[in-house]
Amino acid sequence: LEEICERKVEDVRSKESGGEKEGKEDMLAILLKSDVVATSNDDQSQSQSKQTPNACRHGEMIEMLMTLFFAGYDTSSIGLSMAMYEVSEHPRIQSLCAEEARRAADHLVLDPTQWEDRLAYNWAVVMETLRLHPPVFTNCRNLVKDVELDEYTVPSGTRVYIPVVQIHTDERNFGKRAKEFLPERWVRWEEERKCWVKRDYAREEQESQQTRERGKQGFTQDPKYIPAANPNYL
Repeated sequence: LEEICERKVEDVRSKESGGEKEGKEDMLAILLKSDVVATSNDDQSQSQSKQTPNACRHGEMIEMLMTLFFAGYDTSSIGLSMAMYEVSEHPRIQSLCAEEARRAADHLVLDPTQWEDRLAYNWAVVMETLRLHPPVFTNCRNLVKDVELDEYTVPSGTRVYIPVVQIHTDERNFGKRAKEFLPERWVRWEEERKCWVKRDYAREEQESQQTRERGKQGFTQDPKYIPAANPNYL
C-alpha cells in the first residue's frame, strides 16, 4: 500500500511539473498538490521559498494517504456490512427503520440537516452496531510515564492494549442484556410526538438512582427495562 501511495505521488508530481492539470479536485488531489508545493519549495533557497503554511512534507503525505485508505475505507465498509447484517437478522428492527424512514422522507427532502433527529432509530442502529461490532476492535498505547492501577504500578514504556469489544459488552457498562442487539438502548419512543428520540442519560441515571432507593422500600424495576449506555464509558 505504501508503494501505491509513492507511485501516486510521483504521478501527480510529474503532471504538475509538465503543466498538466488534474481533472478531479477531491481531497486526495488537494493533499497531493500540497505535497508537490512543499517538495518543490524545498529545492529553492530560503529567499525564494513560497511554501504555504498548509503544505505537507513527503513523509506526512504518505502517512495521510495510508490513513485515508485504511480509516476511510475498511472501517466504513465493515461498519455498514455489520449494520446490514444485524438489520437482516432482526425483522422487527428492520420494520422500525423502514417505518421511520418513510415518516421522515418528506421532511428530509426539505431540510436534510434534520436527519439525525428525524432518523433517531436508524441512528441508534448504527450506534448499536458500532458497540457490538466495532471496526477497530482493539487499540494500544505506549505509556509515557508510570501509572498506578490499584495496588499495581505499570512502568513507563509499557504497551497497553484496550479491549474495545470487552468494554462494549461488559454488563457493568450496558446491563445484563449487554450482548444483545438492542437499538432501544440509545433511543426511546415518545408517545406524544409519535417518534423516536435520543435517550437522556443524565436524567435516566437520576431516575435509576431513585428506583434503587425505592427498591429498598419494596419497589422493583420493570424487568423489560433496557439500561441506557453508561455515559462514563461513551
